[in-house]
Amino acid sequence: MLGPLADAGVDVFDAQQLAFDRAEFPGSDMNLAGWAKKVTGRMSMTSGAVGLSHGLYDPAASGPPVSTDNLDALIRRFERDEFDLVGVARSLLQDPAWTRKARLGLPFAAYDPSLLRVLN
Repeated sequence: MLGPLADAGVDVFDAQQLAFDRAEFPGSDMNLAGWAKKVTGRMSMTSGAVGLSHGLYDPAASGPPVSTDNLDALIRRFERDEFDLVGVARSLLQDPAWTRKARLGLPFAAYDPSLLRVLN
């Protein structure tokens, strides 16, 4: 499915998944962005739970989801050329200074679910 899209001129594949650090297929630790890049040779972008320890609706999780725990894994995957770009959504919406804090190793703002509610 990706080959014809790459042949048609797609330059970057946005491979959104629930958590970037989950393998897409058994037997490989690459995520969806890694596979898109490997199969097509095109740039890819990963995203999904960057800077979060668990999903917002994970019934087995407790405590605030804001965490720096998966940033080291993100950097390792980026440095091994698994993907070219990283999308950050919920973490940035929660804390506008997130990028600066991540770069400097500073703690993120405390989780406030009211900041992520969609207004009707």
